[in-house]
Amino acid sequence: MRRLMLFLLLAGFVVPAQAEIVEVAGSTTVRAMMEPAADAWHQLHPDVVVTVRGGGSSAGFSSVLDGRAQIGMMSRELEPEELSLLQQAGMVQVRIGFDAVAVVVSEPLYLRGGIAALKKEEIAAIYRGDIRNWLQLDGPDRPILVIDKEKERGTRQVFAGYILDSTHGDSLPEAVVVGPNHDMKTLLQASDQAIGFLPFGETGDHLHALRVIDGGHHYVADTGSVRDGSYPLSRSLYVLHKKDAPAYVQAFVEFLCSPHGQAILRNSGYVPLQ
Repeated sequence: MRRLMLFLLLAGFVVPAQAEIVEVAGSTTVRAMMEPAADAWHQLHPDVVVTVRGGGSSAGFSSVLDGRAQIGMMSRELEPEELSLLQQAGMVQVRIGFDAVAVVVSEPLYLRGGIAALKKEEIAAIYRGDIRNWLQLDGPDRPILVIDKEKERGTRQVFAGYILDSTHGDSLPEAVVVGPNHDMKTLLQASDQAIGFLPFGETGDHLHALRVIDGGHHYVADTGSVRDGSYPLSRSLYVLHKKDAPAYVQAFVEFLCSPHGQAILRNSGYVPLQ
């Protein structure tokens, strides 16, 4: 705790002498709304400082489990082993909103290359290395730059679980593997031949979500289909904490589910609980 207080002071934070520190870690998807929520909570409660770091959904779970964080952020469902550990450790899982994973290409491919929709099996073939040129999909004669994410990332596990039928499958050896969503966005924006996947709230800015065709049905992520789960790459967003977490930690979690917190989540591009 002393080391954290020193870091906050050196980073320019004004930390009240008796401030309570809430440490949050995990999913970079959830982090996009957690940082403005932390700022808003501190404005309402100057005696509480909420620090937020990423690391991925798996890191969010393990950080709460071993006490490195009081709140963990997750953008995927718990695996059976994690669910067992959660129950043994007296942890609570709280849904705070909804999101979806969008299959994304850059504007040149979408508008000029004619890549606006792909079949599920075509996306899988790209990520398995069976399709390597956009020409094979009636696009431009350009090699496909495949961008993937680290295995422990929640966004990757949702994508791979549906598209590749395996949440922990290995990446294509030629793929560029990144961590945070920001790195995925940067590479996609800089390329006219890349494909990747992002939280659907982070599309735009010259990045376009493809229609996913599965069994003849064209799936498009929107608020209704994400909330009711009919979009096949929908997911819930969660936070985790110990049942006996301090009252100020539990109060912050309640704030995330309040109208104020849900408005922050909506403004961050995600789908609120109601």
